[in-house]
Amino acid sequence: MPNFLIMPERLKTIHISKYFIVPSFLLSSVFVVAQPTVGNQSNQKSTPGWPNYTMTWNHNHNTGDDGVLVVILHSATNNTVSGVKYNNVSMTQRKYFNDGNSKVGIYELANPATGTNEVKVTMSTHGQSVAAVAQSFTGATTGGEAFSTKDTPNNSNVHTATRSGLTVGSRMIVVGTSASRSGSPVYDVEGSSYTPTNKDGTAKMGVAISDAITSTSLNVTTRSGGSWSGGYVSNLSLEILGVSSCSVGDGSSDPSVAQNSAMTNITHATSGVTG
Repeated sequence: MPNFLIMPERLKTIHISKYFIVPSFLLSSVFVVAQPTVGNQSNQKSTPGWPNYTMTWNHNHNTGDDGVLVVILHSATNNTVSGVKYNNVSMTQRKYFNDGNSKVGIYELANPATGTNEVKVTMSTHGQSVAAVAQSFTGATTGGEAFSTKDTPNNSNVHTATRSGLTVGSRMIVVGTSASRSGSPVYDVEGSSYTPTNKDGTAKMGVAISDAITSTSLNVTTRSGGSWSGGYVSNLSLEILGVSSCSVGDGSSDPSVAQNSAMTNITHATSGVTG
């Protein structure tokens, strides 16, 4: 029987390199604060009599996302407001300022019920005149900066105050009061003039709303078209914040091919039969 010797052929080394398709994208996120939208405004003025210590009226809040309702009150100094509700929901007091001749309160509520609902102001005394303004916004959030200052301008018709810590893109509600006033008041925000959209019957309080602000620090001025009397001018403001939105950029790069630095070596022996 013949002998067969099986001899291996030469070893063949196969090199396999690994490649990875790596798509790389460049995404840029930018947070933008949209300007709040000014909605409906309503007002009321009354002199509550005993035993009724409340003042009520209906306000129609606009339909839309991220609603905010602001109520501003102006009353005599011996009258204290104990609470403000909208649709039976308590509002947050942001300012309650006694300027020596009158009191001004600013209240706000996030996401109020839309449609027509009751605003109810509860007071501690009766027989005192109370003026009120309710202002709706959409595309807004609560918690903006609130300020109140008083000046004795010696019958000058101007009181300017600096407001800081603000958010670019928000609006400012400006409230001005005085003991008595003649003429038509005009309020300035960041150098732009605004005529109050509402004044109480005695022209002692005015409310104006600014456009979107462009700086985190600015001047707010309350002024009258005539002369002030009573020796003081009040200057209050509430910042109405817009809603922040995130926009994603569309920039991207082409996919790239990356080679793994590690090589895989596989040695494969083939064999044959010789004889």
